[in-house]
Amino acid sequence: MTRIAILSVSTAGALLGAALAKHFREPVDLYEKRGKESGAPAQYFDRTVALTADIFGKHELLVYIMAMGIVVRAIAPHVQSKVTDPAVVVLDECGYHTISLLSGHLGGANEWTAQIAEWLHSDPVITTATDVHGVIAPDVVARKLDARVEPLAGLKPVNGALARGEDVRWFVDERMSNFKRYLDLLAQMDIAVTDWQRYGMTPQPYTVVISDRADIRPDGEYVILRPPTLAVGMGCRRDTPLTTLENTLQEACRLIGRSSLSVAAFASVDVKQDEQGLLALAAKWRRPISFYAAEEMAGIVADFQLDESAFVKQTIGVGNICETAVILLTGQQKLLLNKTKCPQSTIAVGEVQ
Repeated sequence: MTRIAILSVSTAGALLGAALAKHFREPVDLYEKRGKESGAPAQYFDRTVALTADIFGKHELLVYIMAMGIVVRAIAPHVQSKVTDPAVVVLDECGYHTISLLSGHLGGANEWTAQIAEWLHSDPVITTATDVHGVIAPDVVARKLDARVEPLAGLKPVNGALARGEDVRWFVDERMSNFKRYLDLLAQMDIAVTDWQRYGMTPQPYTVVISDRADIRPDGEYVILRPPTLAVGMGCRRDTPLTTLENTLQEACRLIGRSSLSVAAFASVDVKQDEQGLLALAAKWRRPISFYAAEEMAGIVADFQLDESAFVKQTIGVGNICETAVILLTGQQKLLLNKTKCPQSTIAVGEVQ
């Protein structure tokens, strides 16, 4: 679910914000300047800068109904990266203009700007080069795939080439089990894809590849989109630090030749739901983590005849955490990496279909 906030500083803006909030399917946090209320259920604030500092990292979309100068000053101290920054859209209080200000592609501000402008019959203002030239950027595709971009520095030259109308070759790695789904998505977006058999045959100046494989390194300027294909089950000792768990994850991905950027989800046993290292790992990778009851995991062990650790079983009630977690996440027994012991932890990896 997308966390959405609408902020206004005038009565006219508050009335517009309350009307706009009704269009969203998701719940909206409505913030109105104290004394400038719309009468709709809302939270009241006194200073835009202070409110922004409090909510900037807690929402995926921030809609400001006020002068853009106020917004720029409010968000400036908190802007960090196009990977993590929320989408920021700005409207004037009369709703004449809807402006994409921050995180236009990966954050989806450009798409939200177009949608809000359609709802309000306002003028959408989008200034990213690929959009004004009518071409689709890799980071737009990444958002639709929920994929990670590697390297981020590759976006500038590749998007620049697209905006100039130069040849940018797109490839979809056919070694992925669900590669056809990505081919279909690109076809729907009218993006021409070069046959995978031609990958690496002739060096290309600009390349975009959709792949979860670690051996992908195109020549020239490139962007790799890492789709979420990997389900990771982990067990660990109490208070295992984040750095140790990160090393475990990276080693597991190295063993199977996949990129850790393609992790789709993490899972463990419910007694670990307060394990700070695991929670921090999921937060850093910005992927969900699930915790399953030991009884449910024990049923998986019995159904699939999985090996168990007698010590772990005696301690928490089930002797196989990482493999059962992956099976519960993916709904299938096939694993890319079976239970692997690492310092203070165990890990197994499966594939999301």
